[in-house]
Amino acid sequence: MKKNASFISFLGYLTNSFFRWWWALITGIASLISLLVSKDNVYDKIFLLIIVFCLFSVLFLLLTTINQSWKLYKEYPNKIQIIEIKKSKNYNSEFVFILKIQKKISIPILAEIIRVDKNESITIGLIEIIDINENNYYQAKEIWIASGHLRDFKNLKFNQNHMKINPDIKLRTLQRAKEKIFE
Repeated sequence: MKKNASFISFLGYLTNSFFRWWWALITGIASLISLLVSKDNVYDKIFLLIIVFCLFSVLFLLLTTINQSWKLYKEYPNKIQIIEIKKSKNYNSEFVFILKIQKKISIPILAEIIRVDKNESITIGLIEIIDINENNYYQAKEIWIASGHLRDFKNLKFNQNHMKINPDIKLRTLQRAKEKIFE
């Protein structure tokens, strides 16, 4: 879906397969059922045709909307929110990141730290999500943070409100981290 999609385009997305694939089937079945059930009165045929048509339309609209909603749900990204960053030596790292993650993930897993500054996003490091605490928050340790950004972070020039976590790591980030880690 588009980033700046409107509610109308969302409704269109949910119902577009309904109108493309099911419309012919609904009208055909409704017509056949109405002709088979009522043979005596023209008024009854039209009334039955309308009832059957409406019922099938609602049924198929419901099914296709559930199907499209399921697709949206499966494609929805797993948002990771930084709750807190603490100084700690517990995981052989200088900082521990406390994270709130919407969907369960398997641990351990690597993720990028991204610094968000106005309209710019810069990958500044890697973390390893390694544990879940008693409040169901995930805990992560830093693997690597770029030295300039680490200095800014320690000097409180930015905090967790200026950062986000991305579980999809770019190859460039891994190469930069490898160079610094194995120096």
